[in-house]
Amino acid sequence: MTNDQNRKESADGEDKEASKRDNKPLLADLFWRDEILQVMYWYQGEGFGTTVTARDLQTFLSAEEQSLTTHLERMVVEGYLEQAGEGDDAGPTGGSSARYSFSEYGAKEGARRFADEFADVTKQGHGDCPPDCPICKDLPPEDCVHCHSNAQEAQLYGA
Repeated sequence: MTNDQNRKESADGEDKEASKRDNKPLLADLFWRDEILQVMYWYQGEGFGTTVTARDLQTFLSAEEQSLTTHLERMVVEGYLEQAGEGDDAGPTGGSSARYSFSEYGAKEGARRFADEFADVTKQGHGDCPPDCPICKDLPPEDCVHCHSNAQEAQLYGA
C-alpha cells in the first residue's frame, strides 16, 4: 500500500469518526425536542397549565435546568414554542424563570409525537366498546370503526 493510499484510508476513517461525533449533538437535540414536546402536551392535557418553565419540566425529565432552558430557547427559535413571559419560580441558584408555551406548530407536533409514542397504550382495543355493540359484533379489528377510524386519526393529527 502506498503512502497516498494510507493517508486516504486514514482520512476516510477520520471523516467517518468526525461524522459520528458531529451527529451526537444533533441526535441529542432531536431526543430532547421530542421529550419536551411530549411532556408539554401531556402537561397541558392533564390541566397543569398551558405554560412551563425548565424547572417544571425537571419534574418529568432527568436533566439539568440550564440544559432544559437551552433546549427550550432553541425550540423558540425553531418555531415549536413561544416565550410566554417570566414566572415567579426562579430558584436560589438564579435559575431561569422564563415560561414557554406551544406555538400553533408546536402544539400540532406535540400532539403528533405524543400520539406516536403512546399509540399502543392509548389505542382503544378491539371489543372495548359497550356490550352488544352492533358495529363491532363479528368484525375483524381492521373493519371496526371504533378500532380503525380515519376520522379519529385525522382529528388526532389535525388534518
